[in-house]
Parts: sequence; C-alpha cells; structure tokens
Amino acid sequence: MTRRSTIRARGLGGALLLLLAMSALQAQARPDYLARAREQISHRNSDSALALLRLVTDSQAGEPAARQVEAWILTGVVSFYRGEDSSVVEAFRRAFALDPGVQAAGLGAIDSSLAATFEAQRPKSVAAVLPAPATADSVYECVKRCPSGISKPSLSHFPQVSPQDVPPSESQIYPGASGLGASGLRGAIEFHFIVNEAGSVEPGSVEVSMSTARAWQPAFLQGLLQARFRPAMLGPRPVRARVRLRVDINAEGMDHFRYNLAGP
Repeated sequence: MTRRSTIRARGLGGALLLLLAMSALQAQARPDYLARAREQISHRNSDSALALLRLVTDSQAGEPAARQVEAWILTGVVSFYRGEDSSVVEAFRRAFALDPGVQAAGLGAIDSSLAATFEAQRPKSVAAVLPAPATADSVYECVKRCPSGISKPSLSHFPQVSPQDVPPSESQIYPGASGLGASGLRGAIEFHFIVNEAGSVEPGSVEVSMSTARAWQPAFLQGLLQARFRPAMLGPRPVRARVRLRVDINAEGMDHFRYNLAGP
C-alpha cells in the first residue's frame, strides 16, 4: 500500500468512527414519541397523538417491532374514539402483521366492541392455537402441561422446613420426625394449588393429591403458603394457573432429614 493509500485508509477509518459516534449520540437523543403520544391521548389531543404515533410506526424510524406494535394498537384506540372504523381495522391489522400473537387485554376495559374488532383481525392460523382470553376468574390447568401460549409458573422461593417443625415420632427406633411411609425412612407429598397473578398460592385452592408423609403435611403446607412463584404468563400478562408441587423426604441417620421439591 502506498503512503497516499495509507492516509486515505486512516482517514476513512476516522470518518467511520465519527459516523458511529454521531449515530450513537442520535440514538441516545431520540425523543420517546410513544410516551409523548400516550400523554396526548390522556389529554384527549387525538390529532397530536396520531402525529406522534406515526413517527413510531414509520418503517424508516428504526423503532423496535414491539414499540411499533404498541403504537399501532394505540392508533386503533384513538381512531375508535374518533369514530373512524376503517382506520381502527387497518391499525389492528398492521399490529398483527408485526406480531400475530400479540395480546391487548386492556381493550375490553375500553369497549367490548373494540376488543372484538381487535380479535377479528387476528390471523386465523394463530387464533386457532391461542388460549381463550382470560377473565378475572379464569384458571389455566398446568398440573401436567399448560395450554399452548401459556408459560408455566416457576418456584422462586420456598422457606426452609426442618424436622423440628414436625411432630416427634413415637418410634423407639426412629425418634425424630416420623410419618415417612411404612419404613419411616422416606415419604412424599404432592400438592395441587393455584398460583395467582402476583405469584402467591391461593390458600383455599391447596389440595393434597398424594401423601406418604402425613406428619409432614402441615409443615410443608405452611411453607407452601409462604412460597413465591413467577406467575404463569399469557403473552406479557400474568394469569392464574393450577399446578403441582411434589416433596420427596428422606431420613438420614437418627434425626436428620433431606427433602427435594419438584415442580411446578
């Protein structure tokens, strides 16, 4: 490479770095048009809101798909209040074109016909495999496997249970906590229960489906009611789900025990 070529290459590299830096600064300084649009909607300024939403949905704006989807849904809401039915349909179709599985549970709270219009635009191939929209009382059965589109809850915290929490045995051979099957060495409990949207167990929903460690049931039931879960999710929305938790308990020595939790 000649000296002139080297200088040009270095100049090109510097220019590229400068352009990247300018691009990064522009990205950091990009106004949050979606937040501004929500503010205008709250003030009932529909013209301003639609103008801001168009800045998000513009394919040249470089906004992430999720924000574009939200912007199209909000466009449909604003158009609904303006009485522009064809614009509502078009906006919802654009949202589904970007994300066929998107959920918008809040539309029903605005107007049931708006929610119906939204679901009517959903691609039929996707609607066939999505679970029905949940009501406040809906519980998804996830004891074995959740319905398609529902993510199963997962255990995030369970308080420690010790043999001291369990009534002592009358056995002279195993004087520690008892109730572990016929041998007194091992046992299991299986609970079925509902995890609510907040990730807590609904107390009245707990059932013991199987137990070979009856003396341990109260201690683990108390722990279960204090446990925390990541709730089941339907898209971005937490929902109630019925699940199972199995506890396997094993005696180790005279008064030591080990237990494992399996599930949901």
